Amino acid sequence: MLRNTHVYTNFIGYTLEACSCIYCLYYRGKREGCILDKCCCIEERLQASVNEHYNEKLRRIQNGSKN
Repeated sequence: MLRNTHVYTNFIGYTLEACSCIYCLYYRGKREGCILDKCCCIEERLQASVNEHYNEKLRRIQNGSKN
């Protein structure tokens, strides 16, 4: 990083939107799809799913929901 670079936010975790196949290096569009047999970022996608579930649970607790 350069001397004048300022980081405004810290990395909290992966989101489902950030782990979309659209941003993958191996994704070739809607017609071709992914050129790999196995997803190369499956660990990140699983972690994003866990983070999303955890954040939803926190939101429910903070809003006072009983479910």
